[in-house]
Formats: sequence, C-alpha cells, structure tokens
Amino acid sequence: MEQVASMVDSPFSNKWLRKLLQLALKGQVRKVWKRMQIIGDVLRRYKMDYRCNFLGLTAMIEFVMQGITNLTKDTANNTNIIMYLSSQFAERKPCFLNKHRQCLMIDFILHCLAPSAAHQLISERSFVTKQKAVHFVAISGHPCQLNVLLSHGTSTNDFDQSKQAPVHYLVERNNVLMVRQLMWYGSDMSLLEQSASKVPSELLNVDNAEVCTYLQLRMKALERVMASWLRAICAG
Repeated sequence: MEQVASMVDSPFSNKWLRKLLQLALKGQVRKVWKRMQIIGDVLRRYKMDYRCNFLGLTAMIEFVMQGITNLTKDTANNTNIIMYLSSQFAERKPCFLNKHRQCLMIDFILHCLAPSAAHQLISERSFVTKQKAVHFVAISGHPCQLNVLLSHGTSTNDFDQSKQAPVHYLVERNNVLMVRQLMWYGSDMSLLEQSASKVPSELLNVDNAEVCTYLQLRMKALERVMASWLRAICAG
C-alpha cells in the first residue's frame, strides 16, 4: 500500500488511496473490493518489489488488506478500523439502518486477513482505556456488529482499564439480545456478581431492569440444573 502511495505520477497516488481508506471507514465493501483489485494489479506490475509478482490471489488480498488496516490505525491511541466500525456515533446511522455496512465491512476485513492477523486485530487494546473492539461494540454498537466479532472468535470476558467486561456495558444499556449473544458464546455471567459490590447502582438501576430480570432467571435455571446433576451423582 505504501508503494502505491509513493507513485506520485500514478492515478493511484495519495489522493486515490485516501479515498479508498474513506470508503473502508464508511463500510463501502464493493467499492473497497474493486480498489483492492486495482491495487493488486498495480503492485504486480510495479518493478521495485518483485515479491508481489509471485503472490497468489489470497496472499495479495491479505497483503493489501493488511496495508489498509495499518494506514487506518491511530497509532497515538492504538485504535484500529475494527474498533471504529464497531462503534456508533451521533452523526452516523445505526448499522441496521445503514444497509449493515459497518458489520459487513468488519466481516470483510477479518475474512481478507490471515487468521492470525485477524485475531491480532480484534485483540488489540486502546492505550488509555485498554478496550478491545468487543468493548466498543458493547458500549455503543448493535447485535449485527457483535455477532461478526463473536463469529471471528473475540474474547467475551476481558476487562478494560475500569475493570468492566463487555457484559457490564450491555447490562447498563439494558440490551437483553446482546447479553444473550455473549452468553451463547461463553460469556461468564459470574463476572456481574464479582463487580456488584463495586458498581451496585448499575446493576440495580430501573433502566436495566429487563436485562437484570433475564440474568436472574438464567442464573436460577443454571442453579436448578446443577442441583439436579448433583442429586444424580450422589444417587450413584
């Protein structure tokens, strides 16, 4: 990608590249894909680096997408494009009202990268808050964005700088659906009990009564299952 940007006399110079990065941040998957193909063709014809001449389609896609993620990274705060696309801003439509552009772009980026690079991207933490992409989506994102991150293996139980796991933010938002998504992918509900003494106002707030009621019912159901297992084991 940096090689393409350095071609001052080429139509694929900095201005063209900036447009590509803007399209990626806006979730324009098809337009980004078309420009990635053009970049691949340019790199294969570029004589300064012969490595690109021998890259297959998959390797070239990984190479170009890695460049996109590097160029969109905020090195000062250590935030990346996945965190950006996982968040909801006041000036941007929710993902489900915006043709699911954000979640589709997240999925596209992670599928283009090698599994190890994709895992590294969703595991990165911001410098100040120590939050991963899953924290960003829990704070302000939507179920479709969370579903993509979960399907790519993001961790569900990591704490940020303020000792909050993703589930804590979803309880604050009273979002039952996203809490259920986390539970389906193995989120530990006992984390809420551990933090109850620290942030009781969040867990006893009337604004999140629905999700708290749901969690209480789930915990009681699990207790009944465990009790039945113990009775069966003790009965021999």
